[in-house]
Amino acid sequence: MAKSSKSRTPKGGVAERHQTSNKRDRVANWREGLARIKEEGRLLWLLGQGLDVMLTAGENDSIAPGPDQVAAAVGEWARQAMVAQPALRLGLSAEALPKGQPGPGRTNADLERTGLTASDLMLDGKPLSAVSFPVLWMGSREWRQVGQTTIVVGVGGDGRRRVLSVRSGSVREQCVAAELLSDLAHRGLDIQSGLVVVTAGSRILDEALRQTLGPRALVSHCRRQLLDDVASHVLEPQRASISSQIVEAWTLTPADASEALSRIAKKLQRSAPGAAERLNRSIDASLVADRLGAVAPLQDRLVSLGTVNQAMAKAHAAGHHGGDLVSLLSGLTSWLVHSRRIMGWNQLGSLAQAIRTNHNQPPG
Repeated sequence: MAKSSKSRTPKGGVAERHQTSNKRDRVANWREGLARIKEEGRLLWLLGQGLDVMLTAGENDSIAPGPDQVAAAVGEWARQAMVAQPALRLGLSAEALPKGQPGPGRTNADLERTGLTASDLMLDGKPLSAVSFPVLWMGSREWRQVGQTTIVVGVGGDGRRRVLSVRSGSVREQCVAAELLSDLAHRGLDIQSGLVVVTAGSRILDEALRQTLGPRALVSHCRRQLLDDVASHVLEPQRASISSQIVEAWTLTPADASEALSRIAKKLQRSAPGAAERLNRSIDASLVADRLGAVAPLQDRLVSLGTVNQAMAKAHAAGHHGGDLVSLLSGLTSWLVHSRRIMGWNQLGSLAQAIRTNHNQPPG
């Protein structure tokens, strides 16, 4: 009997552990499924309300609105509704972090030296009207248990970085991009003086920026991401040559660079139409910094998402072992307090003036 009892005990333990593991998986799967249903339901509600408005308008008007009018009206109604309602925050506010404490990896001396507190730098979920941001970086990266996570980093006229938003999801998802920008606008992001927004070149984010922030937001595409995207559409033997040609074009004046990049795209049209389309879409966006007269080292920051990459890498290295958004916020706070002003920050004043001048110029 003793032998039989001993043989059953390990089996029971394995079975219990297996059952517990299955239970955790089921709970995780249910939560993921419910989150998707919640998001899809909210989007369907918005679409239904917008269509109802347009159908009612169509009954009252003698002339039916055209497709462009329908798209514009529904889009405008949806944007107004999203701004008016409290933003669906998938991330966690920095208010959840301990107050009045230096926090992991930093000291009171660090905060006193910068003249700013951690709450001055971590602005996720807070009003933004107190600081003007001539430059924003918007990007999405993988973060441990969360998966794709989006952060927005801005730099003020003092050259100090501030984290404006942290949330789960990617800016390549339309709902995430729209909610993110509506939230920034609702919290008072100043766009009257204009600003440069550095992105990876997502078509969805570009369109959301155009609809939400309008022409005052000059979109600059990350050149490294553009090179990678173009190369992914080109055969291996041609990649190095095409990349070299694009990089060489960027050394020219903006007008000459635009012509050179257009010629490259035209040559690619037959052999790699995907590469040609991707390059054509980013010709102007890759030259925004040059047209504003920015020079190195600030110019290098305006054509790269390196600031977003650095923020995520530093947060990861801060020693916070959790994989949720709280640990990310804590790591970002530590990075903000320790980071210096961005290189070339003394050019931000002239950049802001160039942005205003660009916006005041008549089109064409």
